[in-house]
Amino acid sequence: MLINLSNHPLSIWSNKQKNAAVALYGEIVDYPFPHVSPDKDIGEIKELAQSIFEEIINLNEDKEITIHIMGEFSLVYQLVSLFQLKKIPCVLSTSHRIVEEQIDGSKKVFFDFVKFRSYY
Repeated sequence: MLINLSNHPLSIWSNKQKNAAVALYGEIVDYPFPHVSPDKDIGEIKELAQSIFEEIINLNEDKEITIHIMGEFSLVYQLVSLFQLKKIPCVLSTSHRIVEEQIDGSKKVFFDFVKFRSYY
């Protein structure tokens, strides 16, 4: 099972990304990545990471899981470190970033999924 711990729920993934995830991991379950205030210190980030880690472990203790994790960098680092200690695989999604500059100076950005990459 793939636990999608990110700000990008499965409902907005491209078919290419969904198909790759199902082929590699089977079932996909969303677990929303929390908002992380820039005012938090590292102690608060570590507490949040521990809480999320324990909840995911407790909800899935009898399942083989991989964590797809993308979000605020300091929390991602703490979470990946915790999952690694438990030998639970963590992956991120890679993509080509395609930028179209508009006449008004704004930009449209598209992400074309390529693959899942292991953190370690």
